[in-house]
Amino acid sequence: ETTCECPDPDPVPIGYQRRADGSWECADGYLGTAEKLCRAHGTCFSKPMLKGCHELVPCEAPTTQDCRYDVSNCTDVMGGEACEVACRWPYMGTPVRAQCLSNN
Repeated sequence: ETTCECPDPDPVPIGYQRRADGSWECADGYLGTAEKLCRAHGTCFSKPMLKGCHELVPCEAPTTQDCRYDVSNCTDVMGGEACEVACRWPYMGTPVRAQCLSNN
Protein backbone atom coordinates (compact mmCIF):
# COMPACT_ATOMS: atom_id res chain seq x y z
CA GLU A 1 0.00 0.00 0.00
CA THR A 2 1.30 3.45 -0.92
CA THR A 3 0.87 6.35 1.47
CA CYS A 4 1.19 9.89 0.30
CA GLU A 5 2.22 12.70 2.56
CA CYS A 6 1.25 16.29 2.10
CA PRO A 7 4.06 18.80 2.66
CA ASP A 8 3.51 22.22 4.13
CA PRO A 9 2.95 25.06 1.69
CA ASP A 10 6.14 26.81 0.67
CA PRO A 11 6.12 29.71 0.90
CA VAL A 12 3.62 30.03 3.73
CA PRO A 13 0.76 32.28 2.57
CA ILE A 14 0.30 35.65 4.24
CA GLY A 15 -2.12 35.44 7.15
CA TYR A 16 -1.04 32.02 8.41
CA GLN A 17 1.52 30.79 10.91
CA ARG A 18 2.58 27.43 12.22
CA ARG A 19 2.11 26.55 15.90
CA ALA A 20 4.78 24.77 17.94
CA ASP A 21 2.74 21.53 17.71
CA GLY A 22 2.83 21.66 13.91
CA SER A 23 -0.76 22.75 13.40
CA TRP A 24 -1.73 25.99 11.68
CA GLU A 25 -3.38 29.17 12.96
CA CYS A 26 -4.25 32.61 11.70
CA ALA A 27 -1.47 35.17 12.08
CA ASP A 28 -1.91 38.42 14.02
CA GLY A 29 -4.29 40.72 12.18
CA TYR A 30 -6.21 37.78 10.70
CA LEU A 31 -9.31 35.99 11.94
CA GLY A 32 -10.79 32.56 11.31
CA THR A 33 -9.83 28.92 11.58
CA ALA A 34 -6.78 27.83 9.65
CA GLU A 35 -7.19 24.58 7.75
CA LYS A 36 -4.58 22.70 5.73
CA LEU A 37 -5.89 20.96 2.63
CA CYS A 38 -4.02 18.63 0.36
CA ARG A 39 -5.27 18.21 -3.17
CA ALA A 40 -4.22 15.28 -5.28
CA HIS A 41 -1.83 16.43 -7.94
CA GLY A 42 -0.82 13.40 -9.94
CA THR A 43 0.28 10.13 -8.39
CA CYS A 44 1.38 10.61 -4.78
CA PHE A 45 2.05 14.29 -5.22
CA SER A 46 -0.06 16.56 -3.08
CA LYS A 47 -0.49 20.26 -3.51
CA PRO A 48 -0.82 21.82 -0.04
CA MET A 49 -3.14 24.75 0.54
CA LEU A 50 -4.18 26.73 3.60
CA LYS A 51 -7.60 28.32 3.90
CA GLY A 52 -9.85 29.90 6.51
CA CYS A 53 -8.01 33.06 7.63
CA HIS A 54 -9.26 36.49 6.62
CA GLU A 55 -7.56 39.82 7.18
CA LEU A 56 -9.13 42.06 9.80
CA VAL A 57 -10.06 45.37 8.26
CA PRO A 58 -11.48 48.52 9.82
CA CYS A 59 -15.24 48.92 9.79
CA GLU A 60 -16.66 51.49 7.47
CA ALA A 61 -17.81 54.63 9.24
CA PRO A 62 -21.57 54.76 9.67
CA THR A 63 -23.22 56.44 6.74
CA THR A 64 -25.88 59.03 7.23
CA GLN A 65 -27.65 61.37 4.90
CA ASP A 66 -28.48 63.54 7.87
CA CYS A 67 -26.05 66.45 8.25
CA ARG A 68 -26.83 66.67 11.99
CA TYR A 69 -24.48 63.79 12.84
CA ASP A 70 -20.70 63.86 13.09
CA VAL A 71 -19.20 60.42 12.36
CA SER A 72 -15.62 61.67 11.90
CA ASN A 73 -14.45 59.70 14.99
CA CYS A 74 -15.55 56.48 13.31
CA THR A 75 -12.90 56.06 10.63
CA ASP A 76 -10.40 53.19 10.96
CA VAL A 77 -12.27 51.54 13.86
CA MET A 78 -11.15 47.91 14.13
CA GLY A 79 -13.28 44.92 15.09
CA GLY A 80 -14.42 44.97 18.70
CA GLU A 81 -13.75 48.70 19.04
CA ALA A 82 -16.26 51.51 19.28
CA CYS A 83 -16.45 55.14 18.28
CA GLU A 84 -18.54 58.14 19.28
CA VAL A 85 -21.17 59.65 17.03
CA ALA A 86 -21.92 63.20 18.09
CA CYS A 87 -24.06 66.06 16.89
CA ARG A 88 -22.64 68.56 14.45
CA TRP A 89 -22.74 72.20 15.42
CA PRO A 90 -25.27 73.86 15.91
CA TYR A 91 -27.25 70.73 16.86
CA MET A 92 -27.16 69.46 20.42
CA GLY A 93 -27.66 66.05 21.98
CA THR A 94 -25.96 63.23 23.81
CA PRO A 95 -23.26 61.41 21.83
CA VAL A 96 -23.82 57.68 21.23
CA ARG A 97 -21.37 54.82 20.73
CA ALA A 98 -21.23 52.93 17.45
CA GLN A 99 -19.70 49.44 17.69
CA CYS A 100 -17.65 47.60 15.08
CA LEU A 101 -18.33 43.85 15.22
CA SER A 102 -15.42 41.86 16.65
CA ASN A 103 -15.32 39.45 13.69
CA ASN A 104 -15.29 42.19 11.05
